[in-house]
Amino acid sequence: MFRKTSAQLTLTDFTNSVSNALPKNDWCFIYRDKIYPIIDEEKFRHLYSENVGKPNASIKTMISLLIFMGLERYNWRETEFNFLRRIDWMIATYTDPSEAYIDYTTLFKFYQKLEQDETIRQLFVDLTQTFIEFCGTSVKKQRTDSFFIHGWLKILTRYGLFKETIRKFLMNLRKQKPGLYETIQKELSKNYLEKEFDLTEKDRNLANKKISQMAKDLYKLVLAFKNHHQVKHYESFKILEKVFIQQCELQDGQFQNEKEVVLKEKPDKDAINTPHNPEATYKKKDTRKTEDPLDL
Repeated sequence: MFRKTSAQLTLTDFTNSVSNALPKNDWCFIYRDKIYPIIDEEKFRHLYSENVGKPNASIKTMISLLIFMGLERYNWRETEFNFLRRIDWMIATYTDPSEAYIDYTTLFKFYQKLEQDETIRQLFVDLTQTFIEFCGTSVKKQRTDSFFIHGWLKILTRYGLFKETIRKFLMNLRKQKPGLYETIQKELSKNYLEKEFDLTEKDRNLANKKISQMAKDLYKLVLAFKNHHQVKHYESFKILEKVFIQQCELQDGQFQNEKEVVLKEKPDKDAINTPHNPEATYKKKDTRKTEDPLDL
């Protein structure tokens, strides 16, 4: 059940009880005063029932903990463990020490809801940009081993990349051109907008079979819309077409003028990792140049 975080502080809140626990210029005060207040919990209302189930944990706190996880590369269990012990986290989230607890499974399930919701990404962009401005952080130079906040980027397998790229395009097509969506959907190997959506397939043989099917679906979509006067300009279609070019190639089939879609042994250099952030790339650690610590 949806419930907004109470704005009322307790007498034992760190702001009242241990006002000098940390220096006033500590990052947690910047976060508490500038970032925490602009987390709009109303944007998450649609993720919860209005009157069924127990009240949700504080959304402001969960969003904050996800950000802290990214800052310090903690996993789910480590985040639960540290919330009980981190004064700066409690100050940043106006949390009473007696209430500084969250079950890691609750946090993980909340993250899963966000991961499947296209409307939430901009919130993290806005929060990160605000944090950068108030902290005076330069974005001109960044450590190549930095893990700051991962945003919406996942390192997807080819299976996950194909499936998510097609899904993202079809979601946009269904919204903009529902008639075209219904027509092309019938020609694809599966319903990419099904409610249960998984980006992994543990059975290697089955995964390889599905990858080949999705490669053919990519080609069908490219052929169907590459000359469409409107759809070809959709950003999601441009990404889909680029993924196909980077990952697949055409060979002559058994019949005249027939083309067979085959997977490239290796994708093109600087291939797209995720359709949600096509410019983002990862570099293996052993390919990075040694940097002077004073320059970081």
